[in-house]
Amino acid sequence: MCLEPTSILQTFEGQLLCYIFELWEQGMAVSSKLVIIKASSLFREFREKAAVAQYCSIHRLIKHHGLVYWMGTISRQDPQEFEAMAVALMITFCPMVIGASRGQAFIINIDQSPIPFTFNRQRTLELVGAHTINICKLTCDTKRATLAVTFTALGRMLTPVLVFKGIPGGCIATWDFTTYLCGCIYACQSSVWMDEVVMLQWVEQVLKPHVLVAPLHVVSLLV
Repeated sequence: MCLEPTSILQTFEGQLLCYIFELWEQGMAVSSKLVIIKASSLFREFREKAAVAQYCSIHRLIKHHGLVYWMGTISRQDPQEFEAMAVALMITFCPMVIGASRGQAFIINIDQSPIPFTFNRQRTLELVGAHTINICKLTCDTKRATLAVTFTALGRMLTPVLVFKGIPGGCIATWDFTTYLCGCIYACQSSVWMDEVVMLQWVEQVLKPHVLVAPLHVVSLLV
């Protein structure tokens, strides 16, 4: 069995497969886009095809050679374990947010999330039935910022806090922050953490101003 006779990739099929195998050996994730770019560099006629036609040609090549997309997983825990934890949390939490002393505008949730400057691919082409998928992580994946976002139960987002790696009062805080967009609080921390100093900054500039405008009968709740 071979590719359809009209396929313009037949001449370069071997080179494309070698390219895919070389990427696998280096532990790099392989995508249809990468194969399209490689094919475009090998064959001008393919490069001049419309994007949809390019994708269809590559898709036929991938399907013919038994390649499918695999997604890397971060956790192997049974999802039912998380379901039980979530149910237990809701049973405990729901009564706390109900009552005459509560107001949805003052039920507040804050969470922090890392923002990596580079993202590791977790999706790659591999042979059907493969048991081990090798994808190398980038050496610079520890370079990141931290974003702290605060929402009320009504869905309103309060002023976010963005933490960069640096020294408080240093060059970044003194010079760079003045050029950044308004509407966000910027901070520096040596490990890019939401430490006590940054947390107190959030309390003074985000939480306190919001809580102070709550009606007298409302008791604010921070989750």
